[in-house]
Amino acid sequence: MTNDDLTLTIGEVAAMVGVSTDTIRAWERRYGVLSPVRTSARHRRYDMESVETLRRVRQNVGRGLSLKLAVAAAHGLVIEGASRPEEREVPIDPPSDGDDEAPWRAVCDLLPSVLCILDARGDIIDSNMAFARLAGVLRPSLRGTRFLGLVEPADRVKAARLYRPRPQRRRGWELNLRTPMLSGLFTFDSHVVPTMTSAFIVLIGRDLSSSGLELWPQSATTPV
Repeated sequence: MTNDDLTLTIGEVAAMVGVSTDTIRAWERRYGVLSPVRTSARHRRYDMESVETLRRVRQNVGRGLSLKLAVAAAHGLVIEGASRPEEREVPIDPPSDGDDEAPWRAVCDLLPSVLCILDARGDIIDSNMAFARLAGVLRPSLRGTRFLGLVEPADRVKAARLYRPRPQRRRGWELNLRTPMLSGLFTFDSHVVPTMTSAFIVLIGRDLSSSGLELWPQSATTPV
């Protein structure tokens, strides 16, 4: 039995972890997540420890960490809870107890769609986990930031019409988003929720790109 019989190909690892081979290459190149051995033919070979490391990275991203922090946490370089920034004090009308385990957030996190809540100024009040992953940051760090900062410059005037001069209800509002994790066309339905003092907007969106909502960095296909 050769060493190759005891290790895995990049395709086998990708299937076990549930990501593409391009994603694994990108993680290795950009973040040094793994250092695979090479055969005499320069093919990558991986052991089961590498598989577990990649699984931890994917799980950490699923918890809302950026890829950089997810890789660090997978290698034990981030203390649990230390990477979560302080939540900002944002004047808002809808319920927000600062608890990421609040029941309404848990329900929103089950949605396959991205969901974002804006105030009447266009500041982000809250989001579900899918939208935070799309933005490439922890959910608490989104709160109080400008929604327009995630929109392609050419679409920002159009995006502002969701809340200027006042919150608007719209269906199928197409916007190009650009974030550290993704660049693509989304369609949003906006729902206006009046309050005692103002109103806030719930945006529910879905990716219109052919590949669907892509949370993993991709690179051009390269030889193994």
